[in-house]
Amino acid sequence: MRAGRIDVAPLREAFLRSGRTATEICIWLDWLRPDGGPDTSRLRRALGLLPSTSHGHVTFARSIGVDRAALIADALNLDPYEVGL
Repeated sequence: MRAGRIDVAPLREAFLRSGRTATEICIWLDWLRPDGGPDTSRLRRALGLLPSTSHGHVTFARSIGVDRAALIADALNLDPYEVGL
């Protein structure tokens, strides 16, 4: 795994167990689409729940940058240690 990145699985599992919605987390993170709605696709792609497509290749995130992981962990009210930070 590249430096500054961690496995996304613990964070994804924490999100799925949290009972929080992608909308709630995106609003907390201020991850909004240009129309002002919550960018739930961004969160789902970051957590590996929704595929990313680039040049015809479909992939699911397996790692996440530590800065982004820390933000999502904070939004989920988790100790960073709980998600591998």
